[in-house]
Amino acid sequence: MSWLQIEETEEVDGKMESLLREGNLSALREGGQGVRGLCEPRLFLFPEAAEELKKQCSEAKVILLLQRPVTWMRAWHHELLARGWEKEVDFGQALGQEAARREGVGKIPAQVPAREYLFYRELAQFSQTVARYRETFGEEQCFVGLLEEALDEGGDFAERLSRFVGVESVGSIS
Repeated sequence: MSWLQIEETEEVDGKMESLLREGNLSALREGGQGVRGLCEPRLFLFPEAAEELKKQCSEAKVILLLQRPVTWMRAWHHELLARGWEKEVDFGQALGQEAARREGVGKIPAQVPAREYLFYRELAQFSQTVARYRETFGEEQCFVGLLEEALDEGGDFAERLSRFVGVESVGSIS
């Protein structure tokens, strides 16, 4: 294999069914040369996504490129604010509202597709997500790396990633 093509999913409503719909997954099943992929960072938000993806594309190789939890939670908070799914501008205050929101007494914006999107600390427990994908797809079909490693190591990280997906080296990541 000599090239890698990544398809990004279309934004619909933030629900797993939309992210895994036929149009998004067709890129994984189409024939042709090279390796095709699906780029959807929000799939990890849904515990059932690993099993569903396995049903639809059992030979998939899963790349989990993670950020440090606090860095990710801040970025996720900004994402939610930008989409109108979070109304609390102060990150610390948003974290402080998690318990009330979980109990159904906190303010939950009507536009948020799932109130679980507002449980920042719960979502940032990446070890559970990694374990779920490794259990579902097998250790050999999962690549786990830190975004910081990718940026710090550049070519070495890109080489490991290229070997994992079975393509010639893509060079450096920067």
